[in-house]
Amino acid sequence: YQRRVREQSLSILFAGFLTILRTAIRSKIAEDEFKQDLGLLQMPPDLISDMAASLKKSIGDVTTSEERKVTFPQLVSFDWRVDVTISTSERQRVLKPSILMRMLDDTGTIRTFEVNPEQFHKLRHSVARVLKEFDTIE
Repeated sequence: YQRRVREQSLSILFAGFLTILRTAIRSKIAEDEFKQDLGLLQMPPDLISDMAASLKKSIGDVTTSEERKVTFPQLVSFDWRVDVTISTSERQRVLKPSILMRMLDDTGTIRTFEVNPEQFHKLRHSVARVLKEFDTIE
């Protein structure tokens, strides 16, 4: 019975320590402030120094992984317009619509492309579906 109580207590303590470390890592707290906060919780000095060392190592690992993260250009603006071809050299009356789109990303690259109405409606439908899925996730 005593052993089972000790195991339960250890698992609760471990979960608590893990929660404290996760919160400290996410908030990017300074090591001195972290030690001071643990002291206010009346933790033993040995435990405080061990947890501070774990925090320092974990923050270093997070910083290193953030530096290695691959980022893609972000969309800054997206403009579009509808052009209608009224006539061509071959035919007098065509009246064919097309959608001209222009995208600007944060690297300054401008991409311009033209799509027909069917492709535009597919794109519009796909974007609406993705936005709806984001809403359900949130």
